[in-house]
Amino acid sequence: MAVSWGLVIVLVGLAYGALARGKQDKGRLFRKGFLIGLVIAVVLALLAALTGSPALTFLAIAGGLAILVDAIIMSLLFILGVWLGDLISGAKTRAA
Repeated sequence: MAVSWGLVIVLVGLAYGALARGKQDKGRLFRKGFLIGLVIAVVLALLAALTGSPALTFLAIAGGLAILVDAIIMSLLFILGVWLGDLISGAKTRAA
């Protein structure tokens, strides 16, 4: 059974936004997600480049860029969930 990781990330963001108190700083969340993705991409690219194989080095750079793009997309999906969670928690406080 295939797992839709995008949906899982949005649901985790939704729970985080709904359960955390107050409005969340979405810019800070994006910067943190981008930084984590950048660090992972650079570390994996360096590990592959240190092996000395030219083909592996090219694949490491391409893989590092793919990891970075993936981290950006996952960060944006998480922020979408947080935004929806903030809307839900704001609606609950106005209704109460």
